[in-house]
Amino acid sequence: MKNPSEGYIVIRPRNQSHTVSIKSVSIAHLGAGGVDQPRFGSFTFRPEGPSGNTSSLFTTSAHFHNKSGVVVIAHEKQMFEIGFSGPGGTAKDSMPNIIDRYRLLKIIVDRTDETFIALGRQPADHRISLLRITRTGFHGQPSVHKIVELGGLSDSDEAMLKVLDKEETGKKVVLVTALVSLERSAVYKILLPR
Repeated sequence: MKNPSEGYIVIRPRNQSHTVSIKSVSIAHLGAGGVDQPRFGSFTFRPEGPSGNTSSLFTTSAHFHNKSGVVVIAHEKQMFEIGFSGPGGTAKDSMPNIIDRYRLLKIIVDRTDETFIALGRQPADHRISLLRITRTGFHGQPSVHKIVELGGLSDSDEAMLKVLDKEETGKKVVLVTALVSLERSAVYKILLPR
């Protein structure tokens, strides 16, 4: 949910034959037109999990703040930015941006819609890092920068991300909360470098 009256639903394709090399995923934008008038879009991709098709098809998604659209991560490494244009407009299908050096597990969009903050790991590693993903233009190739490794957090832990804007100081803080085990939780507070 973007706000109480607007949100997005990503609809996974029903199981298809393993020989199908291209899949289509649908997105519904529920907003100003009301729930009874959703706008639909879709994007297509080639199943390319980190090790065959073993990773989850739909990894994570996040909405933009200042425009209608959503970023979707498929198979932990394919990043799609889908934008809806105008009232009743359909989604613009985007080509996937492939993130080679990291597997993305969670993603959020900065309030400016220019930067993505993500939790990710390197391909043969289970340790989680906080990442900043920037791009030039709507279809620009993303650039991934590691901010910090989150010691004690692994890819099997359930984690949540939130960016806190400190307007009075102009600083941004990322809050990462995680359920590490049934007996232990973890909270990380990271000041974002400029």
